[in-house]
Amino acid sequence: MRLKNIILIFAIFAAAYGCKPTPKVGYLIPDSKGPKGYEVVAGSGVVENEFVRMTASQVRKNEETASLLSSLLEKNYIIIDLSIENLSDKTVIFKPNLTAINNDAYDFLRPLDYTDMYDFKDMEGLEAIKNRFYDLDTMLKPGQKSKKLLVFRPLSKNVKKAVLQIDDLYIGTDYIKITFPFVFKPEAEG
Repeated sequence: MRLKNIILIFAIFAAAYGCKPTPKVGYLIPDSKGPKGYEVVAGSGVVENEFVRMTASQVRKNEETASLLSSLLEKNYIIIDLSIENLSDKTVIFKPNLTAINNDAYDFLRPLDYTDMYDFKDMEGLEAIKNRFYDLDTMLKPGQKSKKLLVFRPLSKNVKKAVLQIDDLYIGTDYIKITFPFVFKPEAEG
């Protein structure tokens, strides 16, 4: 009897450990409400202050022609188109490893970097996009702009709201925090 209980408990833990949340299918739409300096313009969340102007929007299926990115979108990966313009008289440094998507389903997703992309076993596809996504720190001198992608794993089910959070955007030796609020719009069932 004891052995059966141990086996049953082990089976429950093994099943729970092996379960991954089912990804939710849909899109992150910029929320109309946000922090000071935030607004929605032409379908993108925009944050502007005395230092930077940043825009963020999710790339949707069929909007991407690169084969690797297109296949990731089909698997419900989140791809954010992020642009940064330095409005200050100091150097701005964006560190993608200090960026995350948080949501009301308790996901905490960091963007994938170049080595994470090895898992997809598409080296030709990876080579084609290597300069199109934020992987390493990006330094912008006064007046410079950058526009690249952030790639995140799929969101869990039951997501209603999410935030793209940039914890430390360096302006010279100081830093600021930037957040882009999103609401999740489920994909229409066909």
